[in-house]
Amino acid sequence: MEQRSFESDTRTYSQMVGDDSVPDDERINRLVDEALGYTSQILIRRDFKEAAAAMLKIVRHELEHDYDFNRETTKVWLEYEPEDEQLFRQYGDSISSVFLEVVQRKSFDLDWIEFREVLPEIGYGWRGQLVEVLRGQRRTNQARVVRERGSRWVEDGLYFTNPGELLVYRKLKSIQEEKFPRERSFAIFPLARGRIHGHTREPDFLIVHRGRTGILEIDGPHHNGRRSHDTSSEHLYRDAGISFVDRVSVEALNDEAELEQVLQRFFRRLQEAR
Repeated sequence: MEQRSFESDTRTYSQMVGDDSVPDDERINRLVDEALGYTSQILIRRDFKEAAAAMLKIVRHELEHDYDFNRETTKVWLEYEPEDEQLFRQYGDSISSVFLEVVQRKSFDLDWIEFREVLPEIGYGWRGQLVEVLRGQRRTNQARVVRERGSRWVEDGLYFTNPGELLVYRKLKSIQEEKFPRERSFAIFPLARGRIHGHTREPDFLIVHRGRTGILEIDGPHHNGRRSHDTSSEHLYRDAGISFVDRVSVEALNDEAELEQVLQRFFRRLQEAR
């Protein structure tokens, strides 16, 4: 019998727990993800927005099982890129404290979390790669590869870094298939990394429609500490010929009707842009 894929299933652990068809490893992944989701929202509610924003830098997690006083314990390792080490030194305790509160209140079978740097991608021929790095001929940042291989949000062969991006993609796809005729349709490029003069940028969505190109970013409270970065990116996009830049707020992600309005407004303003 064909193995069912759960990569594009956006249900939480609580929604999956009674589904016997869900493999144990997928269920535990959802358990960790739900605990982290609760943690991020409580941090925001308590106005620890910088700590919540740091959680967006988590690139993967790994479970470690041990025995403590004849009881099996489960530790969650949260991994980050080396350039984000200081961020987790600063906010790791706040994240961990709220995480422990969440798992105790929800009776999740998790005991604690710790943070560590993600291992780099290494393959056969690493000596030659090392020589290239030392000579400045090769970049050391493998974040893109790590993220894609560790991503659990995949649909239509496209990768997403969080459920919000997948939600917006599905809504865009619905609009594309149901409200635009094929001869006047648009193209959707999630996480289209590219080079702008002096900078590398990776917008959440690059949209191409009838000769115009737009950028759609997923916004929310975690962006408060990045406002100057966002404004700088908008200027770079426009200088490079991007027709229109817009954002989807966290409120819109939680309201289907509002999300529909935001996306309709995006396409209207994209066509009005000069």
